[in-house]
Amino acid sequence: MKLYKEIIKIIIVLLVVHSCLFADNVYELKFARESAIIIPVFTLGAYSLIRSSNQTGLSEYELDNLSIYKINRFERFATQNYCERSMLQSDFLLYACLIAPFLLNINNNVSGEFLEVNTVIVQSLLTSIAFTQLTKTTFLRNRPLAYNDSVPINIRRDKDARYSFISGHTALAFTGAMLTAKIYNDFHPYTNNTLVYATAITTASTVGYLRMRAGKHFPSDVLAGAIVGTASAFLITEMHRNVKCKMKNDNSSRNAIPLHFQINF
Repeated sequence: MKLYKEIIKIIIVLLVVHSCLFADNVYELKFARESAIIIPVFTLGAYSLIRSSNQTGLSEYELDNLSIYKINRFERFATQNYCERSMLQSDFLLYACLIAPFLLNINNNVSGEFLEVNTVIVQSLLTSIAFTQLTKTTFLRNRPLAYNDSVPINIRRDKDARYSFISGHTALAFTGAMLTAKIYNDFHPYTNNTLVYATAITTASTVGYLRMRAGKHFPSDVLAGAIVGTASAFLITEMHRNVKCKMKNDNSSRNAIPLHFQINF
C-alpha cells in the first residue's frame, strides 16, 4: 500500500512539473487538485468492485415475484424490449465515443498539450466509471429484461441483471462524446462549434436508445447516465482550465473587431 501511494505521488509531481513549464496552456495540472480527484475516484472504484464481487444474481423466487406493476407506468414498456443486435450496436458505438477524445491528439493545437489533455480525458472517464459503479451497487435496480419471460433464464438470473440504474454505457458515451466536443471547443474558442456539440449529443443519445431497445435499461437509467457522463466531462475539464489562458481568450473575443466592420472599414 505504501509503494502504491508513493507511485501515485511521483506521477502527480511529474504531471505538475510538466504543466508548470507550459504556463500558457489551455489546461494546467496542480498537485492538490490531481490528488483531490485521483484518490477519491480510485477509492470509490475499489469500494464498488468489492461490493460487486459480493453481489449474487436473482433467485428463482425473486424472479417469480417480479411485477411490472411495481414500475412506474411511463417506463413499463421497457420490460418488453430485448434485442441482442442492439446490445452489439451499443457496444461498438460506445467504443467510438471512448476513442474520439483521444483522436484529438492528432490536432496540432491539442497535441502541444498531450499530457494535460490526456490526463483530463482519463480522469473524466474514471470519474464517470466510479460514480456509475457506485450507483449500480447501491440501488440494485433490476434491468427491464429481468421482467421479460422471453429472455433466457440464465441472463435474467445473472447478477448483471441487478445493475440497471444508472446506464453505464450511456454515462461513458456522454463522457467521451462531450469530452471530444468540450476539448475541441476549448482549443478553438473563436469558431462556431454547434455542429460538434450536436454530433456528440446525437451519438451518445443513440447509445442510450440502443440500450433501452436491448432491454438493458429504463428511460430514467439512460437519462441519469447522460447527466452523469456530461457532468463528468464538463466538471473535470473546467477544473483543469488555465485561468490566465481563459481570461486571455475572453478578453481577445471582447476586443476583437467584427469581421464585417473590418471589411467595411
